[in-house]
Amino acid sequence: MPVKMKVKGIKETFDKLRTQMTDELNVGLQKATHNMKNALEDATPVDTGFARSEWTLEKDRQGYRVFNDTPYLPRLNDGHSQQAPRRFIEKTAIKYGTPLGAIVETIPGAQ
Repeated sequence: MPVKMKVKGIKETFDKLRTQMTDELNVGLQKATHNMKNALEDATPVDTGFARSEWTLEKDRQGYRVFNDTPYLPRLNDGHSQQAPRRFIEKTAIKYGTPLGAIVETIPGAQ
């Protein structure tokens, strides 16, 4: 003989679990992105320290964005410093997962 049961609160329980999982994923993503920013700072060649100090982390619609708008950073990333290998930005960033787009985007008008 089949048994029927009515369980209350399942939807609310799953909604709560979904919210908790999303919150935990966001915290993990934020920590990983912060660690990537720190690694990029450490990998950035230092003369005056300006380029290293300009790494910024901000939240956007897709997650988090790490950027540095130092005008001469593309030259440093191309290997113009003996302190860091060519493409140090890409080499550092790829250690933290697959990017959601280009790893490096050049700002129009940057040198």
